[in-house]
Amino acid sequence: ETLTGEDLRHISCSTVRGKISESVILLASNLLKKKTRLPPLLFPLLIRFATDPHPGVRVSILKHLPLFGQYDTEGAWKLFRAAFQHPHPQLWPYGEPFLWDQCNEHFDNIKHYLARIRSEAFDTTAKTWGKVSALACMLRHIPEDQLINELIALDNQYAWQGVAEAFEVRITQKNNRDVVLLTANKFLSVIRNGQDVCQLEWFYDWLSELSDAAPYSAIQLYENLLSKADDPDLTFKVITMRNHLEMTYPIHNS
Repeated sequence: ETLTGEDLRHISCSTVRGKISESVILLASNLLKKKTRLPPLLFPLLIRFATDPHPGVRVSILKHLPLFGQYDTEGAWKLFRAAFQHPHPQLWPYGEPFLWDQCNEHFDNIKHYLARIRSEAFDTTAKTWGKVSALACMLRHIPEDQLINELIALDNQYAWQGVAEAFEVRITQKNNRDVVLLTANKFLSVIRNGQDVCQLEWFYDWLSELSDAAPYSAIQLYENLLSKADDPDLTFKVITMRNHLEMTYPIHNS
């Protein structure tokens, strides 16, 4: 029987083992938050749940791992490694929040798992790979050219959607905006022709989000995108979007 990601979530929330494992990791996190030493048998119990034969039970551990990791980073990584000793392809997205949180300080660990996603579960988890890889790029752990070349070679729309989600999350944080915009312009700089641009539906969606957060930066990106468009329909689309934004946020007010 083929399990979906939704199946794993349902098992996590509705089975006895799933509910108990969730209760145990929340208890452990609360104790650590209060700076209380964990009882001797509590962490081994967490390891047992993290290595449960059914991946749905492991979801209960993974979805609360970012919280646990705030108080015990080393222990959180032990649980993460345990959960992914024998991963189910649909399990990787549930590990994404922890990888995202740990990306800045523990990229040496994370790059190993990005490689595993590509080799073991890319068909089902390309978006997770794209999102975490884009964050690593913005944090200067992965060179921009390397990531762009990989994305072009992989030619997977879900990986690009993951990149867009990473941009969207970071653009809402003002201190990250400059880095996001530099990276976005770099991505556009390697687009070769209008055909490549036509495949960037994810980028148009992200530009709509950017228009609200940083309208003048969005206009600059529209200009960059327009310079690559050699298809009449695409040119019309980009000009329409840009003109609407300029009417809403006149350039002379910037």
